[in-house]
Amino acid sequence: MNCLEYRRAVGAEPHRADAELDAHARGCAACSEYTEQMRRLDARIESALRIPVPLWSSVETVRERWTRAPLALAASLMLAVAVASILWMLMPRTSIAADVIAHMQHEPDAMATTEPIPDSAVAYVLERAGLKVHLSPGSVTYAQSCLVRGHFVPHLVMNEGRGPVTVLLLAHEKVDREEHFSEGGYTGVIFPAPRGAIAVLTRDESQVEAIARRLAGSLQ
Repeated sequence: MNCLEYRRAVGAEPHRADAELDAHARGCAACSEYTEQMRRLDARIESALRIPVPLWSSVETVRERWTRAPLALAASLMLAVAVASILWMLMPRTSIAADVIAHMQHEPDAMATTEPIPDSAVAYVLERAGLKVHLSPGSVTYAQSCLVRGHFVPHLVMNEGRGPVTVLLLAHEKVDREEHFSEGGYTGVIFPAPRGAIAVLTRDESQVEAIARRLAGSLQ
């Protein structure tokens, strides 16, 4: 079991009892801390759901109920927004690399394509994200707008000679320096760019950093 599989399981059921999960947590301090965060969050959610809701008194008149109902509804909505905001801030965030790998596992066939697609199709995907990047004509074999970390981003696969290279243009993310990773059968890097960040992944030892640096320099 790797960290991504572990965090998916714990994120769905923070208090799940499982020998394989326990064994992984004992050997991985980061995942053990993630479990504690998820369990604390789960406890906060349960506590928030136990907030008592005042009921109308049986002696109130219909007129009084209709007068107070809008105020009660507004108060309830404000409470719901406040609770949701607090839970959003408390929610543990997975890393960009983990989310990128998770996305790749949902599109396993993307890197299997070998025929170049029209440059106009690539330009359309980039235009939808409001981005421009210099790419060699006929080098892209796959181009889609994909939902990653709450935003639709260009997902490209390029033929770089040594095998397919996946590129995700993450304009809504911000990173201070490159982050290398190797997980789930992928080797990759998250690289800072003038417009957000770029994720580059391969299944071999291709020069992902050199590719990311070249694309980041032309991203607009």
